[in-house]
Amino acid sequence: MSYDDKGRRLKFRNLSQRITTALWGLAVIAFGIGVVAHLSGVTFDVELAGIISLTALGTWILVSALYSLASESTSRRPQPRKRPAPRAKKPKASR
Repeated sequence: MSYDDKGRRLKFRNLSQRITTALWGLAVIAFGIGVVAHLSGVTFDVELAGIISLTALGTWILVSALYSLASESTSRRPQPRKRPAPRAKKPKASR
């Protein structure tokens, strides 16, 4: 577990944020591999690779946003109220 300097537990990111962060990391790695391959003399269509990678990233970001929106809307639904226990009626004092 991770704690801050005051000993409080740190809040972790939700699933969609972690997956999106990992995807951006993979995109940077793929770009780096493409640059190294191109500098090594490998021939490939750079424009087509760019179009495919941007399409994949855009699709994933859209899906991630929709997932995040759906999870927020389900977590914000009002919970049914619990009924309080019935109160016993006090007997009326007779005069």
